[in-house]
Amino acid sequence: MKKLGLIMVASFLAANVMFTSCKKDDTTTSSSITDADVAEVQDNSIASSAYDDVDTEVSAAIGTGLKSDLIGDSTVKPVVTIVSKEKGKIVKKITYNGINRRGKVRTGSILVTITYPTVGDSTDETKWVKTITFENYTVGERKIEGTKTITYQGKVDGIHPQWDVKLVAGKVTLKNGKSITADYSRTRVMTAGFLTPLNFEDDVFTINGTGSGLNRKGVAYTSTLTDIVKAAGCPYFKSGTETFVSDKKTKTITYNGGDSCDPNATIEVNGKTKIVNIDTEAN
Repeated sequence: MKKLGLIMVASFLAANVMFTSCKKDDTTTSSSITDADVAEVQDNSIASSAYDDVDTEVSAAIGTGLKSDLIGDSTVKPVVTIVSKEKGKIVKKITYNGINRRGKVRTGSILVTITYPTVGDSTDETKWVKTITFENYTVGERKIEGTKTITYQGKVDGIHPQWDVKLVAGKVTLKNGKSITADYSRTRVMTAGFLTPLNFEDDVFTINGTGSGLNRKGVAYTSTLTDIVKAAGCPYFKSGTETFVSDKKTKTITYNGGDSCDPNATIEVNGKTKIVNIDTEAN
């Protein structure tokens, strides 16, 4: 009996060790960077940079003046037309015919509605509001939807132009057919290029803000952008961090492009890090 009891105790201890080991393995697995983590970060990064790139396209295509217009060869640049014009409001349409702009093939149209004062100085951009919508607009085969509102705040620090940007009902349909949604508020400060107002290609911006939406699985997330750097000539963010929180899990992406236009970035989840291409989609 004593021998049988010892065997039972030994068996119990072995089982307990195995259970504890399994728990440790489970913990290790849950703290690693999963394919789902990578997919969510890539999706959000693609959407975030695509919406910010719209601001660059609008500035470059319609210029800063109310009367500026561009009608040219649609095979090499977008065509800008005036859809309607009335006192205090002008609507412009930027149309893309499958052209490659800043490393991305674009189709469809961006509609820009500019409202401005009917009395006083109508050229004062601090009193303008630009509202942006989309008509079958795609960037790199990804469909962009939603309504953006851009309000110029002037040179808040006396030197650098600043804009408040809001996105409502944003939706990006990825090449794989899956989609994510986004709403956000951002501050966009021009840190370079403001001395050459007619050259939009040398513009550089620093972006901060917060947002929320649903990821490709329909799970809610929140996002925070901290000192993101966006150069007009590059479709990707160049530096700064973006944090996403969903499923009680925090995922941070640090953009590594630096002076080059590089889509690589570092993901961090629970202290683990991984280098990824933020322009790649998971299935």
